[in-house]
Amino acid sequence: DDIYMFGGKLEGGPSNVTDELWVFNIPQRTWSQRKPAPPPPHAQEGHSAHLVESANGEPVMVVFFGYSPVYSYISKVQEYNIRKWRC
Repeated sequence: DDIYMFGGKLEGGPSNVTDELWVFNIPQRTWSQRKPAPPPPHAQEGHSAHLVESANGEPVMVVFFGYSPVYSYISKVQEYNIRKWRC
C-alpha cells in the first residue's frame, strides 16, 4: 500500500541532489520521510530505484547507477534494507 520515492534533483543548481527517502501511503494519502541506517545511500539523480525481496525475505531497495555531485557518475548497484530505515 506504499509508494517509495528515493533521491533525485530538488531544484535548479548543481548541488541540490538529495538522498531522502519518502513513502506515500495510498489508503491514508499521507507522506512520511524515512531516515536511513548507516551507511546512508549516496545522494544522487538520474538513477533507478526498485524494491525487491532479498533471499532471506527482507525487503530491500536496489539503486542502479545515477549521478552524484560528490562522486560523479556512479557505476555500481547499491542495496539497502528498508526495514532499518526509521520514520
